[in-house]
Amino acid sequence: YFAELKRIKDGLHERGDQMLRELEAELEAHDARREWGTHDSVKELVDTDIRPSLEDRLEFVDDLLHQVAAVLQTLDETQHHVAHKLGVFWAQTAKSLEQHRSNLIEFKANHDGELEDCVLEHDAERAGNEEKMESLHHEMNQVPQQADLDEVLERTFEQLEVIGQSYRNFETNMMQLHSEYPGECMAFYVEKMRVFAQSFGMVVANPQAAVEEQ
Repeated sequence: YFAELKRIKDGLHERGDQMLRELEAELEAHDARREWGTHDSVKELVDTDIRPSLEDRLEFVDDLLHQVAAVLQTLDETQHHVAHKLGVFWAQTAKSLEQHRSNLIEFKANHDGELEDCVLEHDAERAGNEEKMESLHHEMNQVPQQADLDEVLERTFEQLEVIGQSYRNFETNMMQLHSEYPGECMAFYVEKMRVFAQSFGMVVANPQAAVEEQ
């Protein structure tokens, strides 16, 4: 657009000079010397009485075109700046989304891992208890006297209590993991919200308060 503005400006100057040349030629053709006044020639008349007014108007147009060019230059720079900022914003957003996906996979994997560890630990404990019960059952079949059987039975009931406590502990641990999970999810997403908010120039004043409020 700068080339177009220069073309317009140069064209106006050229047309103005052409008009003055045509006027000079017409005055020369009419030989209207009475109209020259104190001037010795048509050219002197035109240069003294007419050209200054034309140049004033051309100067006004030049200034106007210069202002237009400055505004367009500023607009172009602003558009470039905004485009750059948008590019940075989308790059940061894409990076944040990718990081979020990675963190979300890790977060879910950690929770699932804790549940699986709890189940595996209980299964191992249960297998050990079953072995002890099998051993006690074998002892019952081998004891020769009632007194010895009573002692084995006492240990058997003690082992049954251990087994019962094992299941109660397993239930408590699983319930704790499941009950804590919603709060952990809230804390996870509030932290991600804070990260995304920074991309939009916003700040979460108190992320912990947002979690506690929920």
